[in-house]
Amino acid sequence: DATQLCQGDLAAWGLPANTQCTLAGIEIGTEGYLVNSVNVDWYNVGLNIGSIQLSTSFTISPSTPLVNKPVTFTSATVGGTAPYTISWNFGDGTSGTGTSVTHTYSTVQTFTVTETATDSSSPSQTTTSSKPVTTSTPPPPSTSFTSSPTSPTINSLVTFTSTTSGGTAPYSIAWTFGDGGSATGATVTHAFTSAQSFTITETATDSSSPPQTATSSKTVTVSPPPPLSTSFTFLPATPLVNTLVTFTAVTTGGTSPYTVTWNFGDGTTGSGTTVTHTFTTAQSFTVTETATDSSSPRQTATSSRPLTVYTTPPLSAAISASTSSPQIGQTVTFTASATGGTTPYSYAISFGDGATSTGRSPTHTYSTAGSYTVTLTVTDSASPRVSSFATLTVYVQALLPPALALPGNRTGISGSWINFTVTATSPEPARTVTLSASQLPTGATFDSSTGVFSWKPSASQTGYYTISFIATDDSAPPMSSTSPMGIQVNQAAPGGSGGGGSGGGSNGGCTWCPTIPVVSNSMWLLMIGGLLGLVTSLSVLTIRARASLEHTKRRLNRMRIDD
Repeated sequence: DATQLCQGDLAAWGLPANTQCTLAGIEIGTEGYLVNSVNVDWYNVGLNIGSIQLSTSFTISPSTPLVNKPVTFTSATVGGTAPYTISWNFGDGTSGTGTSVTHTYSTVQTFTVTETATDSSSPSQTTTSSKPVTTSTPPPPSTSFTSSPTSPTINSLVTFTSTTSGGTAPYSIAWTFGDGGSATGATVTHAFTSAQSFTITETATDSSSPPQTATSSKTVTVSPPPPLSTSFTFLPATPLVNTLVTFTAVTTGGTSPYTVTWNFGDGTTGSGTTVTHTFTTAQSFTVTETATDSSSPRQTATSSRPLTVYTTPPLSAAISASTSSPQIGQTVTFTASATGGTTPYSYAISFGDGATSTGRSPTHTYSTAGSYTVTLTVTDSASPRVSSFATLTVYVQALLPPALALPGNRTGISGSWINFTVTATSPEPARTVTLSASQLPTGATFDSSTGVFSWKPSASQTGYYTISFIATDDSAPPMSSTSPMGIQVNQAAPGGSGGGGSGGGSNGGCTWCPTIPVVSNSMWLLMIGGLLGLVTSLSVLTIRARASLEHTKRRLNRMRIDD
């Protein structure tokens, strides 16, 4: 019925069950309300909600608090009219305010904690909630410690570290080291000055009231340090007069830090783990190193080594060049070197043309052809300084143009091909040479990449022609050579100039003519005449020989008849 529906809604909304509920303006009381049908439209349902009763509760964390440990109380208040005012009574004579508060109990017993919540309605509502809280004593403190190193030696630092739990933090840590020394703090260091066993005691005190204490003890055995030993090295292994020698001590055992002193055997001394020294005479010396440690009493160790100092070889300079015969504008790299004397060296180079350099591997470019003397000066670091000189002659070559190779003047006839090849070479193998031609006759071609000239002069192009061939290299500036060549073109013989009809001119259909030298018409006539004369002479000789042979046969026949 309507009452059940209304109560179900109140429960769903979290409202008290005694809240009056009205449906469509009709109060729902004890009488029933029957819903005969359901309309698809929505109806406004009004709830007349009265004041909700104020209620409160709280939680405790931790649920079993310890003495002198903070406890957190958190209120959970509903109903009434927010916001709420929360006050607390912790049961030990103290109080607090706020939705969440902390409190520390100093005694072990059971306390009744009361929370009071007041809302903001008018008149205001007030409600309370109470719980018992029982405090307990924290576990007693316990402590232990570690030491590092576990097997210390005399005068070496030992680190002690405490680990404490239980009781009430923070803790106070006190140490006694068994040798009369003491310290405070969770981590401390101590050095033992005698070789024996010591009992170390650590005492931890917590912050409870009354405070609780815990102790821990260990035995530490201190050993004497290993015996002190020392040695040294020196570089270079074969030192020279007036050259720095580096000595380095290597010391172990005893108690660091170490004090190292040196006696170089030449009346001088030094101190320090690493030292340098210069010997001024060539002979053998005994170098002694003494190491002293920091123990009490101190330990001392010595090490001695013979050292032979050799005479410094005389300073010698040398210089070389990437090329001794460069061309104008070509970059030359010079390399200077030195041996002997006393290093380091300084270098000075004069290139012979007024330019200088202080580098060891400078480069230079000459702008004028000629012979230049390059001078190197090397100065060492001896006292007094010594210098050495070296010279080098550089022959700077003028730039040379490429050389042309022409086949010589040519004679040809009109209507016939004239072909030949022009070549060029550069005195510098690395240069690239380009060919060209000027004053070419009409119809003539010249291939600059292959150097091939081709021309078939026409009947109107008889005469003498001069053609210029040019070879240019890729130098900077470029160098070039020009050579002229003459070509005489003669008129072809009648009937032979056209190279036309069948059996026509002398060049008609000739495929090999461009590959052989062209000969003038008069030369062809002479050759033909000579051939005709030779054939005629051979014919006459043949006739005469046959006549002589017949005459001889007849005589032989008559002689056989007579017999």
